Parts: sequence; structure tokens; C-alpha cells
Amino acid sequence: MQFYKAILIVSLAVAAWNKNKGHEPFPYFLSFMAMVFILEIPVDYYIQKRDISNYPLKNLFSKLCLFYYLFVFYNINKKKVWSRKLGFTIIMFICVTLIWQFGFQARNTIDIVSYNAGYVLLIPFMLQYLYEVIYRYPYFNVFIDPYLYFIFGILIFYTSSFPILGFINLLITDNPHYIIYFDLLNIGNIFLSLAYFGAAICSTTKPPSTISS
Repeated sequence: MQFYKAILIVSLAVAAWNKNKGHEPFPYFLSFMAMVFILEIPVDYYIQKRDISNYPLKNLFSKLCLFYYLFVFYNINKKKVWSRKLGFTIIMFICVTLIWQFGFQARNTIDIVSYNAGYVLLIPFMLQYLYEVIYRYPYFNVFIDPYLYFIFGILIFYTSSFPILGFINLLITDNPHYIIYFDLLNIGNIFLSLAYFGAAICSTTKPPSTISS
């Protein structure tokens, strides 16, 4: 088992424990972690054992994660005057990418267009959050903030995986060693799973109430 999958299992256990205590870092976080666990471990194991192409699963999985990330940052901004436009944009992104996934996306390629478009939409809101808690609320302890670990894990994952996913569709053709690039991608997955773990550990910490106002 890859190291990042072990971290996912621990993160799921911590999230379940804190949920039982009445704490979640973000709405539906335990449900999200359960989805990640199911698709990353038992379903992925089944697909590999049956020697089925895992590209459709990976493409769908990356979209579901992006949808949740966007929901998290929509939720923290939902009281702002432009939140309706953001909500509409997210709904349109979900609809378009799912139509592309099931109607047009080739089964043997990574959907880098939807992947990158989702992060282009997401990253400004993560940077906005960091700006607000670091500069507008300097006395807020960001080191116990679940958003801090969530954001940095996602940013490190994306910046490390972007060049790999950007070229992997080209490298797959007539390249018997392309599995090496998936191994490199798993290094980025370690940071992403650590992001979930950090968020799960800091479940009791809430951002300053004025951030979402």
C-alpha cells in the first residue's frame, strides 16, 4: 500500500472520531473522507485486480475532490455579496465537467482541461483566505487552523502534479515506463493526504467569524 493511502486511513479514523465528538473542520468532511477512502483504496484495488483502465475513475475522482474543495470555500464566503455569482459559477463548472466526463472524455486520457480549470477557479479563494487570516487577523493562530493545512496541501499537490499531468497524456503513447510518472504523482498525493490529516486533527478550530461576513 502506498504511504499516502495509509495516511488517508488514519485521517478517516480521526475525522470519524471528531465527528462523533461533534466537530468537523468543514461541512460534510467525514462524508468526503469516506468517499476518498472508498475510491482510493477498495475501488482502485478492484480495478487494478480486474485489469480495467483506471483513467475514468481517476478523472471522476479528481472532479469530485474539486467539487468538494470549491464547496468548502463557497461555504466560507456564502455571506458575501458576490456569493450567488460564485455559486452559479460552481454549479456550471460541475455540470459542464460531468457532461464532458460521461459524454466526450476519452477513456485512456487524463482530463487535464477540467482539472486545471477547477484549480484556476479554486486557487484565488484559497489565497484570499490566507490573506485575510494572516494580514487582517494577525492574532489568529493559523497553525491550529484546519484551512491552513488544507490550503497548503492542495497547493503543493497541484503545483507538483501540474507538470506531470500536463504531459502524461503525451508520455503514455508508446512509452512502457510511464508508470514512473504515476509514482511521482503519488508523492504529491502524500501532501494532499497530509492536508486532510491536518484538517481532521484541527477540527475544533474555527476561522474568525468576520471572514465569511
